[in-house]
Amino acid sequence: MTINFEQRFCELVERIQSIKTDTSRNKFSDQAPLGEFVKSEKVTSLQVIVYNEFETTSDHQLQIINHRDKVAVELHLVFDQLDAAVFSFNEILVAAPNTRDEENYADWYPFKSQVVVYVDFDEAEYNLQMRIDNNNIQITKRNQSTGLGWNDQQLIAALETSFGSIKMMI
Repeated sequence: MTINFEQRFCELVERIQSIKTDTSRNKFSDQAPLGEFVKSEKVTSLQVIVYNEFETTSDHQLQIINHRDKVAVELHLVFDQLDAAVFSFNEILVAAPNTRDEENYADWYPFKSQVVVYVDFDEAEYNLQMRIDNNNIQITKRNQSTGLGWNDQQLIAALETSFGSIKMMI
């Protein structure tokens, strides 16, 4: 049985959504969840756009960092047999919530982060762009003035079959 682009894509999205971030200060080290994920995949192209290591961050600097979301890592990846798509991985440090917001504050910890992935497809084959996080898949048309092609429809159908609900912004 051969595995097509859509199946490979859905399997990769499932693995992306299973990345569980942790308290590591160095978000792209070999021991950090994102680093482990990249090491475990067949990557044909890796470009590091932003890489902020927080190993030597002082307590004062940490207080400043915790007041706003900050990109810790941004990577552009192309995966083996999925070369019609560039995946932009962003691991973002989550700002500390208001201490009065007990529900969110109880779940927060220093260096808490989230992974958000943007997918940009080859314009010649797809008219789609995508945003993936742990809970959601959002799809939008790249060019609003043109319709969806066969490849677009096949990929959307595969995602709907694999994940049930996806947010279409078309």
